[in-house]
Amino acid sequence: MIEEKPFERFMSFADVASATAAASYLEQNGVPSRVEGGSPNVDLSPVAYVLVEGHLAHRARWLLAQQSSISDAELEFLATGKLDTEGN
Repeated sequence: MIEEKPFERFMSFADVASATAAASYLEQNGVPSRVEGGSPNVDLSPVAYVLVEGHLAHRARWLLAQQSSISDAELEFLATGKLDTEGN
């Protein structure tokens, strides 16, 4: 029997697309992750969470700290898999 490792909430985002982009980045760097939709905030704005395996949360934090900045084009590509109109 394979025991599933518990996932924990790692980061929150205002929308699922942003959370998916962050989760994709973590996945590409060896940190299994999931995206979970949450209840709206008090101001009724949507929220989404990135979950990572608990024992890899420190690696996920390190990866994001090493990332200088992710451009909007990179986030778009990670979320959709599509390149911008210029082919970048």
